[in-house]
Amino acid sequence: MSRLLLPLLCIPLVACTPEPAPIGTEISEETAPTASVFDQPDQSCLDDTERGLVGQSVSVVSELGISSPDGIRILRPNDLFTEDYRPNRINIGLDRNDVVAQVWCG
Repeated sequence: MSRLLLPLLCIPLVACTPEPAPIGTEISEETAPTASVFDQPDQSCLDDTERGLVGQSVSVVSELGISSPDGIRILRPNDLFTEDYRPNRINIGLDRNDVVAQVWCG
């Protein structure tokens, strides 16, 4: 008897799930998710030089001699890295062309 009731109990759950957007659907400003304060990277340990790295080649990092007490971590797409937080560590995220896409502390 309980085996027959279980599938019937799942039907309302399936009916409430939202339908995903079709592949290739463009996201407009109205439908795009909004960023919150928690989505913004921490930049408290950066100076103007480090903030200005975005859009430049990774070779500029060594040319400028950027350093930090907790070190610098250069991350390429699909790199694995620890998620331990070091407030003075500078993280430099690169795109596929080794161009700086993001700089943040942690």
